This record gives sequence, C-alpha cells and structure tokens, in this order.
Amino acid sequence: MTEDKVLVEDINNAEEGKNWYVFYVIAKHEVKAKTLLDRDGIDNYLPMITTLKQWKYRKKLVTEPLFKSYIFVHINKNQIYDVLRNPSIVKNIRFEGEPAKIHQSQMDLIKIAVENNSMMEISDERPKIGSLKLIESGVFEGQKGIVKEYRGKKKILVSLQAMSCTLVIDL
Repeated sequence: MTEDKVLVEDINNAEEGKNWYVFYVIAKHEVKAKTLLDRDGIDNYLPMITTLKQWKYRKKLVTEPLFKSYIFVHINKNQIYDVLRNPSIVKNIRFEGEPAKIHQSQMDLIKIAVENNSMMEISDERPKIGSLKLIESGVFEGQKGIVKEYRGKKKILVSLQAMSCTLVIDL
C-alpha cells in the first residue's frame, strides 16, 4: 500500500514539470507526426478544423490542422530530444534561446475554440500593447484576450508569442 502511494506521488510530481512545447513538422505531416507521438505514448495536441475549400468547379469540407506545420507536445523539458526522434518532426520552436512554451491557459482557449467549432483564421498581425480584455459572456467567458475591430466584426485576438502569430476568433 505504501508503494502505491509513492507511485501516485511520483506520477503527480512528473506531471508538475510538464509544459506545452511547440514543434515544427514537415509540411503536410502533422497527422503522421501525431500518430507516431501517440504510438510512443507522448501527450500531444493537434488542433484540427473543418473548412470549406473551393476549387474551380466544386466545393468540399476539408479537415485540416489549425496551425499548419506545428504540433503541441505536453512533456518535461528533458523529453524534447525524444520528440525530435520522430521522423516527421523537424525541430522544436525556440523563443529567446529557449524552447517555446505555450501557457496552459492559451492551450485551453485553443481547445475550447476548436471543440465549439468557432470560426477561426490565423493572422500574422500583432496585437497592440494594452488592449488585453476579460471576456464577459459567450464560449470564452472568463478568458483574457485582445479585442479589436477586424473586417467589420468583433473578434478576439489571442497572441501566441512563441509562434509569432495571432489566433483570430469570432465573438
């Protein structure tokens, strides 16, 4: 019984050191990278969205990654090299010389948006400093985000500094 308690504490301690890291994936290999990470038992998240694509004579709903060529991995820092052994993963993204971490609150916001099929697009636009607001209603109630007018509609811009992009979500 004492061994069981120690095992549970070890697992909890291991979870505490984990962070979400961003990895760059070979173009169009996002799903393959996820499959290989799942096979290796490495916790990961690949946000997928369904979009309407139009070709010359037809339209089709297509499921594709929200962030092309990126995957999020929930690991301890010392596991980065284990992830890089995946043949579909090119490198880990670095910010100011350190592996780029995504805060849990931003990951939760991305997951909520994907699960609720919120209308989204990725923008390279950088939000202005000082425009951080608390959302008071809707799917994102209680979350902080950067709010501004964009294309005539109210949108929330969630800056993902480590990836140098902004997630644009309809309110």
